[in-house]
Amino acid sequence: MHVHFKCSNPYFFRYVERLYLDFLDHVFPSFYMTIYSFKEYMTKHGFESNEKQLVRLFNAFNYHKNGFLSFHEVLLGLAAIEPATAHGEARVKFIFRFYDRKNKGMLLESDFRKMVNDIHPDLASNEAEFERKVRDCMRAFKITQVGGTLGKLPSTIINSFTID
Repeated sequence: MHVHFKCSNPYFFRYVERLYLDFLDHVFPSFYMTIYSFKEYMTKHGFESNEKQLVRLFNAFNYHKNGFLSFHEVLLGLAAIEPATAHGEARVKFIFRFYDRKNKGMLLESDFRKMVNDIHPDLASNEAEFERKVRDCMRAFKITQVGGTLGKLPSTIINSFTID
């Protein structure tokens, strides 16, 4: 995956350099981060020590799907979870990998419902409204299948907006 960074902030590359040095310090003597190292790293940097959440984050960061993270994957993953990051193809794919809880490259209906619930936690107590929101989201993403596998959702989402 090739990503071109457009950045007018002169401190951006210094930040990346410091992040790289922190990454190397954490994984030494290796150049890659295992899941165990990732959980420790993220907890050290203020993320909640929630086992399931950290495993899902690791899987979302791990776009090579090889069981360990390179610095590039960590950098892109951190950029994807940064709220100020613009929505684009890399972020959409990251979100897909985060909700693909079985790591099959497809979202199950339960994965999609989890995503909608996380986006709209206020609807958790109103089942009818939640179901309406799920149907609206499925319609917006042109998903027709209910139950089972929903398919390779990123292309559906990516094709629904223009990427700069």
